[in-house]
Amino acid sequence: MAMFHMIHHAETAGHDVKLFLYGNALIHTARNKATGALRPDADFVLFMDDDMLASEDALTRLIEHNLPAVSGLCTNRNPPVSLVAKVWDAVSKQFRRITRINLGQVTSGEFAVGGAFLLLKRTVVDQLLEYHLSGRDWIDQNTEMLNLLHTRAPQRENYRKRLESVRRMRWEADRYILLWDFPVGIDGLMLGEDVSLCQKLHRLKIPVAIDGTVRVGHVGEYPYGVWDVLRQEAEGIEGSGEDATIGGPVAILPSNVNVANVQEVLQEYVEARAS
Repeated sequence: MAMFHMIHHAETAGHDVKLFLYGNALIHTARNKATGALRPDADFVLFMDDDMLASEDALTRLIEHNLPAVSGLCTNRNPPVSLVAKVWDAVSKQFRRITRINLGQVTSGEFAVGGAFLLLKRTVVDQLLEYHLSGRDWIDQNTEMLNLLHTRAPQRENYRKRLESVRRMRWEADRYILLWDFPVGIDGLMLGEDVSLCQKLHRLKIPVAIDGTVRVGHVGEYPYGVWDVLRQEAEGIEGSGEDATIGGPVAILPSNVNVANVQEVLQEYVEARAS
């Protein structure tokens, strides 16, 4: 019900919104299929999981930012509740989980966010598609390994061309794409599909933003969200993951801004379950 209210609000604001549902036990498969079926006239695409609960103006507000990639502020749905967001640490060369971010503003940087409530510009999706279809994403992902194996530039280019040929053939045949995937790094660790997509964005020099004012509930026993993170903080309960300790312009600040009024959304959810 909340999703339809959100769509209605966006349409009232003058946006032509089309809803497409893609069900699959593998979330990355559903997202890849949705990407392949994107409307040719679409200006934005919102990826939204079916267990997310957003206020009716959430989509409209993200669109109005007119940013390449922007996410609402999401959490996991199991205590201890923590933010579903990471930031790139150039020292350790990995994404580190953040537990604090300014709730009163939009913050852009080298973030890795979930695809649970993520808005991408159509031009960004096109860039991602071409990056994947060309095979350049595979070369970039495996550069360190190729260097260790002393693989020469002509060999790399020959493999990239073969990979590009296969990928473009499958794309033309059935719109098969793997923007959301699970690459394995040189350390043998697998990246999640959300981090993988954001890593591609950063390689393309596309910043990822988080709107701290768009707080999305994650439906579990009830809609968990940033309000639970603040409650845990007040009660001295530690969340999961590590604090990001990097400096610079990525404003990782104390959560000292009051939570927006989400009671009407929560009440609607409770009433819907009761009925």
